[in-house]
Amino acid sequence: LLRSTGDTVSAGTINCDGTLTVEVVRNGDDTVLSDIVQMVEEAQARTAPVQRLADKVSGTFVYSVMGASAATFAFWKLAGPRLFPAVVAGASTAAPGSASLLLALQLACNVLVVACPCALGLATPTAVLVGTSMGATRGLLVRGGDVLERAAGVDTVVLDKTGTLTQGKPRVTAVAAAAAAAAPRRGAYADLPEAAALRFSSSSALRRWFSCSRARMRSMVETLPPGAGPPAPRPPAPRPP
Repeated sequence: LLRSTGDTVSAGTINCDGTLTVEVVRNGDDTVLSDIVQMVEEAQARTAPVQRLADKVSGTFVYSVMGASAATFAFWKLAGPRLFPAVVAGASTAAPGSASLLLALQLACNVLVVACPCALGLATPTAVLVGTSMGATRGLLVRGGDVLERAAGVDTVVLDKTGTLTQGKPRVTAVAAAAAAAAPRRGAYADLPEAAALRFSSSSALRRWFSCSRARMRSMVETLPPGAGPPAPRPPAPRPP
């Protein structure tokens, strides 16, 4: 991104070329970093569609569990001693005549504990919270659980180059020359000096690599004509009108 006098520069910006003189105009809660932290907090508060569905189902399920627990208590308090006297008699109790009451309370509590929809209500928000937090520590900001859920259908991601996926320090790892452009008995690395000459007046990050890696380029070039310097193409002379 190009910047000129009067433009805003975010903290942490990588300066690829030239010198910058900046003035700090914001600090504390007004910085971009503070905005990012606030965005992460808001993202963790946003619910995904599957989370809203789970909350709706668990809300209805809670009343069903409470009803089942109340029915269990009523059954073992009223009909249990007559239908299953051996079970009631086997319940340990210190107060005579209270075996059916304690057994009914115990079974009602067991129903509440076993059938409680805690996992249904906590699984999705916990997964969203952990996912957004882990992504934030790795520089990936997710704007909410709904966005995280829709990300499962993403098949193409488009990113810019310098500064997002790279550090603005390119280096040549391989050179592939077109078959029509490669001269006989010339390696692909023989064209590096010509590329450096073409990039000399450029202001891109690639020029910096060429200008700072002359020794490496010389080691890559297979042959240099003695006393002639690196070869370079010469533009044809203009034809007279």
